Amino acid sequence: MVILEPTEHAEGASGRAIVTRLDSGWQIVLDATGLPRLDATGFYQAWLGNGKSRVSIGTFNEPDRLALSAGVSPEAFPELTVTRVELTGRSPASLPQPVLKGEIGL
Repeated sequence: MVILEPTEHAEGASGRAIVTRLDSGWQIVLDATGLPRLDATGFYQAWLGNGKSRVSIGTFNEPDRLALSAGVSPEAFPELTVTRVELTGRSPASLPQPVLKGEIGL
């Protein structure tokens, strides 16, 4: 299990994830609390990273028991980050803000 800690952009939030290897790749089941549902104002995006690069594993509005898929190995990309993207109209208004972070230890 991966424990996700809040950043300065989401104090009071917390999360956890379960990472499972499948024949088709990797499944990451994310469950977070303390993050509001985002609809018209923006969305969340989850990433796997390794300090040099990162790969998106999905976008969503509410991080409550959410199943995500990854085609890259968490062994090579062990950092799990959830970001918040604010929208203005139909375009991102700013760079994604990290709200939760954790290390995958396989």
